[in-house]
Amino acid sequence: MPKPFTFLLVSREGGSLRKVRIPFYALHLLALCAVVGGITVLAAVGSYGRMLWKAASYNDLRRDQARLKRQFQDLQARVKDSDQKISSLQSLATDVAMSYGILGARSTPFLGSSAPPESEAAFNQSVEQFHFLMKNATAVALSAEGLTLAPGRNWADLQFTPPSGPWWGN
Repeated sequence: MPKPFTFLLVSREGGSLRKVRIPFYALHLLALCAVVGGITVLAAVGSYGRMLWKAASYNDLRRDQARLKRQFQDLQARVKDSDQKISSLQSLATDVAMSYGILGARSTPFLGSSAPPESEAAFNQSVEQFHFLMKNATAVALSAEGLTLAPGRNWADLQFTPPSGPWWGN
């Protein structure tokens, strides 16, 4: 059996000496408690650090989610605005076509069939709509200003023949 350890304790005042005997197994138990306590403290510090990292990561994700939600709402508003502009342009193109009497003579690109178009057919229809609007840009601009052209049934109604007389050189 191992011998116990003896510790001498001396006080400064009075110079008294005291002997403390600690059995060998108690030192091993004390060392074991110190190791277990150190491991526990390290685990607690590691767990706390991990929790801080997760909280920071969670906060970053919440900020990203809020930012993406705002961007999504902005995009929805833009799409809605674009849809309204497209509807307005289509209505305007129809008004222009009716003002020029084009609807009676031939159909405009905006009066296509109700069947779903193929992708190439949709592209061609978009090109036709673009060319139609480009050719009738003046009427579109007037209509955007709130002005309308005098309605006519066809192009012959819109012709003007000046009267004859001394002012006109006849």
